[in-house]
Amino acid sequence: MQQAPTIQLVDFSAAAALTACGFVLLDVQRISDRQCAFVFKNDPRLEETIKNHYADQLSIPTNRYYQHVRSLKSRLIAAKSNL
Repeated sequence: MQQAPTIQLVDFSAAAALTACGFVLLDVQRISDRQCAFVFKNDPRLEETIKNHYADQLSIPTNRYYQHVRSLKSRLIAAKSNL
């Protein structure tokens, strides 16, 4: 069975953690006035990293995580302006 080429998440903190871990964010798609989907390139490690994030077992330097939070916020603002 072939993997899907992308994975979509709506969880902002998980998306920030994934980008801070080096996963490729392909797009931010506005799906409603109040919600966006973060589209990631599929990777064999992605699912395990998501599980570790929700289990609070992911270790990311706080400064790097904060930089990615700010970057994602900028992308959300840009996605909102394209509505």
